[in-house]
Amino acid sequence: MEGAVFTAFVGDLKERVEGKVAAGDVASADGIDVETLSRRIEDYELTEGTLKDGGATVQFTSSEGVGHDERLSRLAQGLSSNSTVVKAVVPLPEGQLALNFRTSVVNAKTTKTPLLKDVLAASVPLLHELPANQRQSLKAFQKVGASAPLEPLMIFSPC
Repeated sequence: MEGAVFTAFVGDLKERVEGKVAAGDVASADGIDVETLSRRIEDYELTEGTLKDGGATVQFTSSEGVGHDERLSRLAQGLSSNSTVVKAVVPLPEGQLALNFRTSVVNAKTTKTPLLKDVLAASVPLLHELPANQRQSLKAFQKVGASAPLEPLMIFSPC
């Protein structure tokens, strides 16, 4: 799937897509700051976030949702100004998505194969900064089903 500022490769194994991400395509080799993550979250919920500060790593898990929890911001403020979010976990109906902000790779950890729309809906806007109009276009593109009833399909065959 290709957008204005991203290309998403999807495969059944992480190893099949890891090589597709070129070094220059990665958003930040260091991860993203908490403020950027908070901006990107919008309609999504995170159950876990991993912050890196030099050689130290802090993993924050909250049943209330990490992304909208002020404690994550306070935790990041307590670290140095160089601290970044390197990983996050997004729940799915049948499991979870593990997002790596350093490599721009998402790994689905699920009990069954997740719907592609669920994987893309969460991973693309969290890994890449998208303007509001592109976020809306992505949501519309991924919408399953029609808002209005479908017209009946007529099939004609020669007699």
